[in-house]
Amino acid sequence: MRAPVTLLLLLTTSACVPAGLDRFDYRIDGVPRNAFVHTPDDLADGAPLLLVFHGGGFIAFSKGKKMAPVTGFNDLADASGFAVAYPSSLAGNWSNDASGEPGDLALVETVVQDMAETYGIDKDRVYATGISNGGFFTMRLACERSDLVAAVASVSGGLLEDYRCEPSEPVSVLLAAGTEDQVVPIGGGPVAGIKSTVAQPQDTIVGDLVQQLGCPGEPAEVTGEPAADGTSVDTRTWTGCAAGTSVEAMEIVGGGHQWPGGEPVAPESIAGPVSEAIDMSKAVWDFVSAFTR
Repeated sequence: MRAPVTLLLLLTTSACVPAGLDRFDYRIDGVPRNAFVHTPDDLADGAPLLLVFHGGGFIAFSKGKKMAPVTGFNDLADASGFAVAYPSSLAGNWSNDASGEPGDLALVETVVQDMAETYGIDKDRVYATGISNGGFFTMRLACERSDLVAAVASVSGGLLEDYRCEPSEPVSVLLAAGTEDQVVPIGGGPVAGIKSTVAQPQDTIVGDLVQQLGCPGEPAEVTGEPAADGTSVDTRTWTGCAAGTSVEAMEIVGGGHQWPGGEPVAPESIAGPVSEAIDMSKAVWDFVSAFTR
């Protein structure tokens, strides 16, 4: 049974809301915010929730609703029985560090609470993923609000060089990046060529997480076979970490600043190639859904 809505909620059917999505409108610290939500018709009480965060800068996903066609998560949610929410940032960008927009974290907490009250989702099985600026924000959520999520997956994102990640609770993390990503380099460096915004190398982030979570031994390594487009996926996975968590590093060999297996977020001339070596949405769900808070 779906509980009555207790927050400011508008379910619109206007042309601005794509088919398969409902728009939830909120007011966070007096500022209008929104999220687009998809739920299977037969969603069970106690189902999981996946939060999906769009990137910044590219018009293709400047609002939460744009991430549904990019990722195909709606179809996966129908097949796997989970709810998915695509929140929208202010002015097209999420805050990547603690000095940024406080309303972004408040919006996430509000969406989670509303989804629990409206659809009966299990707050111990809330997960997050995002691409680019949304991938950075996904990591910020894991670092600063680990009480809200059981696992996260950052795609073509990470952490800025001056950001220190200190989660209050253990959280499982998947980091995926393309070797041909010129927007957020896998080896670290200026984001989109902006010298004042520098990303940490993926290996540095992974190494810190493995140490923080006390992951034992060496990772399990899988070297993928090249797909028809010449790209491939190499994966390293650490298991048996604190509180049963895991850390996974995924290298999309030949992949660009795109959602692998999905729709392009920007032209290849800007964001590089979309790898067909993996269905990133399925890989994200397979990873995060294995964990419970």
